[in-house]
Parts: sequence; structure tokens; C-alpha cells
Amino acid sequence: MIDSLIPKLHNMVLTDKYEAIEKWILEQKELAKQAGSEFFMGIPMNWYETTTFCCENLHVFSSYIKSEEKGNVCPCCYATAWLCPVTTTEELKLKLG
Repeated sequence: MIDSLIPKLHNMVLTDKYEAIEKWILEQKELAKQAGSEFFMGIPMNWYETTTFCCENLHVFSSYIKSEEKGNVCPCCYATAWLCPVTTTEELKLKLG
């Protein structure tokens, strides 16, 4: 399977970067909810318009690798991939400070 091809760069221990981006994504979802955005499967509908994803290592990408072991992962570093409301790495870095 593809999991055997993916280097074991990340173990399943949460890192500070992982927790920071997860917190930021949850904050963005809450802001969208407060703004009255429509949701589909727990994700604001407008996030599906650009279909960009991001990872804890601040990579922004348009497609991910599907892993049986880890779920959706970044094609650059194999970290967990999230559907993300930004379209560039620079924009993500600005948002996370």
C-alpha cells in the first residue's frame, strides 16, 4: 500500500504546530458559524470553492495523499491535511502569525 511508501517523518504525537493549526481551523469555523455561513459535513460551504488544504508545516496545496494509516496527508511532508480557508502559504503564515 501507499503507507509503506510514505516515510515515517511524523509519528501520531501531537506537536505544538499541529495543535496551533487545529485551533486556528476551529476558530475559523466558529467565525463562519457566527457569520451565518452554511455548512456541509462540518465545513463552511465557501471553503469548498477553492478546495485548498494546509498542514501543520504551513504547506498549502490543492490535493492530498490518502493514507490508510494517517488519513489525508500533505504531499510535501506527510503531515495531516485539513481543508483550509486560505489559498497560499504566505496567506497562511500571515493568519497564524
